[in-house]
Amino acid sequence: MAIPFEPHVARVRSWWTARSTRERALLAALGAVAVIALLLVLVVKPLQAARGQALADIRTYETLSAGLTAAGSSARPAAPGRSGPVAQILTTTAAGFGLTVQRVEPEGGQTRVVMDGVPYDAVMRWLADLETGGGVTIAEVRLDRADAAGQVNVQVVVQGS
Repeated sequence: MAIPFEPHVARVRSWWTARSTRERALLAALGAVAVIALLLVLVVKPLQAARGQALADIRTYETLSAGLTAAGSSARPAAPGRSGPVAQILTTTAAGFGLTVQRVEPEGGQTRVVMDGVPYDAVMRWLADLETGGGVTIAEVRLDRADAAGQVNVQVVVQGS
């Protein structure tokens, strides 16, 4: 059901025409000021507040990041360099994370390690340890979902350092 606006529009129009030219100019100026005030209150102020909060968040996170970076490099003890055959380094470190290596395949200057059905989180910790522990450099990683939940099949290619 439509609300008939015609009687209201006619009433406002007759009220407007009953005003003098000076009153119309003052009312138009008042309307313009009201529109500008509403624009400031409803649009500009919330945008400024959101921008200020975003800048404060950025400063906070940059400070935290700088603190973590500074603490991370000094708090982490230097890992001793691993030495020995690459295959031994890989199998020993994997066993330390509860991983069982199925195959170690030397390929020229690289070595491929294959593990099937191993826990994903243990693999990620092992890879991080390999990268930071020295002795080998990871060249390629392939992870495929295994049948069991949380298990993956892994192929890692490393180069001896």
